[in-house]
Amino acid sequence: MEDSFLARARGWVNTGTGRWVTISLGLLLVGGAAAMFFAGGSGAAADAIRSKGKRVLYYCDSCRDTGTTRIAWNAAFPVACPKCGNQQAALGYRCRKCKKITKMTEGEEIPCLHCGHVNRNFMAGGDPRR
Repeated sequence: MEDSFLARARGWVNTGTGRWVTISLGLLLVGGAAAMFFAGGSGAAADAIRSKGKRVLYYCDSCRDTGTTRIAWNAAFPVACPKCGNQQAALGYRCRKCKKITKMTEGEEIPCLHCGHVNRNFMAGGDPRR
């Protein structure tokens, strides 16, 4: 009866030559993985993403302008309005009914300033399906 391929390979690995070949291949693979990990480059791609900032919806209390803008990752609201420049731009929220941007509020309910629909703030524990 013939031995299977795996049985013969297991027997070869247990010989002196097989052990050296197996250990050498293992070290080569680990060394290659470490080289790929540390050769990630200068992080220019990450710096480019970081410098763009995050894209957010805004609602300006001063000029009532709405839209999207990019702000720094660590910026706190209110931020400068892209249209009028006043430090009155609050975080915006897109109404589920009329699809217009309204001002985000702290509680579970976000009333739309355009159509009056009461949106649920699911971040505050509200039901997002309403």
